[in-house]
Amino acid sequence: MPSIVAGFSAFFVAKMFGINYTYFYIAFFSNFDFNYVLISKVILGGIFFGLVADFIITTLSELHKYIRMIKINYILKAFIGGVFIVILTLIVGDEYLGLGFHTIKDALSSDELINETIPWYTFILKTIFTSLTLAFGGSGGVITPIFYVGATSGNFFGYLVDGNIPLFAALGFVSVLAGTTSAPIAAMIMSVELFGMNVGHYAAISIIIAFLMTGHRSVFPSQVLSMKKSEAINFKLGKEIENTETTYTTRFFVNMQRIIKLVVKRNKKDLNSDTKL
Repeated sequence: MPSIVAGFSAFFVAKMFGINYTYFYIAFFSNFDFNYVLISKVILGGIFFGLVADFIITTLSELHKYIRMIKINYILKAFIGGVFIVILTLIVGDEYLGLGFHTIKDALSSDELINETIPWYTFILKTIFTSLTLAFGGSGGVITPIFYVGATSGNFFGYLVDGNIPLFAALGFVSVLAGTTSAPIAAMIMSVELFGMNVGHYAAISIIIAFLMTGHRSVFPSQVLSMKKSEAINFKLGKEIENTETTYTTRFFVNMQRIIKLVVKRNKKDLNSDTKL
């Protein structure tokens, strides 16, 4: 309730000062008939956006953990991080720097000549650039990058399922937000605010699925847990999330570490054998 009051108050005050509200027209019409095919795609989209949200949380936390282990002066660490990001930029381009509002608008565009120009891997590279920047000590927020990743991943998913690309870009926009921040109600309200009532009921399905898939994890680990997403999860209410619940991508990182260690160990063993021969 306090959030809703604050949101509406801020909206009307902004309107009083003549500030125009952002609205994306995604050219999607629904007559509210139960479309089994579209609903199936939305459900699959919610699962996909849950995976994307979990990937963002894991990448942010894991990179921050490993870079924090580098025991050097923080200014030098930031310089090294900057150099690394510059090198990556020279390799893949500068489209993944900054807020990227133009990319978000392109992903949501109803013009096929525009929305189909977004490379499928855009959301992956943006996640990596954002995670590196924050992990190396860069100052910046994470919400706008989440919008960017959500819209571009939705754009990619819409292309995969041969669906309405702007619609799924919009669903990704709000569903990845819900999954990464554990804020499904805010995401639902935002879906109606930004994309209209015709999208709201589809967004609600996708948002809830993405929200449940990420478990008790968030890009804001200081969030205090007030409800359990599942009674099967052993977690005390009223405590900070602190990313205690591991999920699929967390285990993926752990398994990759084990594989790398085994490969290194095997190579050392082979090298020692060759040296003895």
